Amino acid sequence: MKKYITFDLDGTLMQNPFVSYVFPEIEDIAKEKGVKDVSVKQLLVQEHNKRMGTGRIVDAYN
Repeated sequence: MKKYITFDLDGTLMQNPFVSYVFPEIEDIAKEKGVKDVSVKQLLVQEHNKRMGTGRIVDAYN
């Protein structure tokens, strides 16, 4: 697994919580609502690539 160091806008060193905490929680909620085999990370990457591919660069990062 790759690990990254990123900086937020005010320069504070942080660890990205999304892969380990946020995405699994969203997937659990979706499963509780009856959605099967959802991968939040995969869906977000697909949407990002779609927006980048259509020239919607700013939208790709929102």
